[in-house]
Amino acid sequence: MTRDTSTMKVGEKPDEATNIQFYLLNQPDANIDTRPVRRISHGEVFDSMYGGLEEVIRHNNFTKRKLGTRIETPYWKEERAEEEESLMREWYAGVPEIAAKVPDKNGGSQIMRVRVREDLEFTNHPNPERRGLRIRQPNIVFLEGDDSTLIFREARTYPPNTRKQIGKSMGRTTDMHWLHSFDKPDGGEIRRNILDRQSRKPRAYILPEPFLHAALEAIYSESDLPRITPHVRYVGVNEERSSLFSIRPFLHPAAENPVTELTVAQYIGTLQGLGIRASEDRQRAHYCWQPALSERGSRVLIDIDPDQYFALHNNPQEMNRDKEDFIRNMGNIAPMIAKSESVETEIQRAKQRATPYAARLLHHIPSDIQEVGAQLIQQTYREQLL
Repeated sequence: MTRDTSTMKVGEKPDEATNIQFYLLNQPDANIDTRPVRRISHGEVFDSMYGGLEEVIRHNNFTKRKLGTRIETPYWKEERAEEEESLMREWYAGVPEIAAKVPDKNGGSQIMRVRVREDLEFTNHPNPERRGLRIRQPNIVFLEGDDSTLIFREARTYPPNTRKQIGKSMGRTTDMHWLHSFDKPDGGEIRRNILDRQSRKPRAYILPEPFLHAALEAIYSESDLPRITPHVRYVGVNEERSSLFSIRPFLHPAAENPVTELTVAQYIGTLQGLGIRASEDRQRAHYCWQPALSERGSRVLIDIDPDQYFALHNNPQEMNRDKEDFIRNMGNIAPMIAKSESVETEIQRAKQRATPYAARLLHHIPSDIQEVGAQLIQQTYREQLL
């Protein structure tokens, strides 16, 4: 059983300060204020909701190893898809009922139902963008209330088999280093390796998502740089799998709304200035509008799934490749964006503003997952969700 530090003290206990609690219902209509229910940890929410997907994941990994390129041939695709769909139905039928108790701005709380992702990719998905192999458990669940929806997310570090797959996907153009054991990520090791090795040869280094969040939140707090990740409330960490839990309002994809070239240019320039890129897991659905939190603010383009970010710093070739990848693949977010003088000017302006904070980003990487939690939970536990 994993240990969740949901009750660790950070000025105040996170559960007392945030009062976000999850309950496994023994029957669909159970009331969490009465029996029979059982309170569960943050990690148990994902284990309970997605544990049944392990059969699907094992099947897909076996299929990928066994068939290789033949997986795309009609015969094997049909054979594999039938068993995959059967396993998916079995998983979905066994998903338990879980409820969340979330505080509201009036001092009360709202009971919300926890729902799994229903847009998972599979071989014969009717949407071409959703056709693929599910090879790891999802890391978000939906919290649905009467008039609002929240997203509960587990920011994870990746196990060795997954990082090998990411490394292969990057090809030979980038010399990637992981810098840490995924059992015990070490922020000091990340900093030392990047600063030392980048001075000798430009390389790409993955930034574990929980550590990236901590560093970015520190940068946001000491600068006026536009956000590239959403406003969230961090509510706990799991030490054993080095993961970070957060909750935020549901945001609609940016592709569903008009976007200005200026906003996209600011996003690209900020990434370049901070010396990071995200092209290894770039998907249209990951980009959303972050609404302004004040009348004087303006909405910005953010990435809701920053789980494969890489530190590049003094590698302009990789930075330019990342920019070109964004413009080429994310055209539906800003159909008018192109290689225009005004766009490039704004990218360079945003890059210039963010560049002084690149070294600070590394400086703010915490030493371990406990420090990640201590820093982020205390910073955000007063964020209003409802």
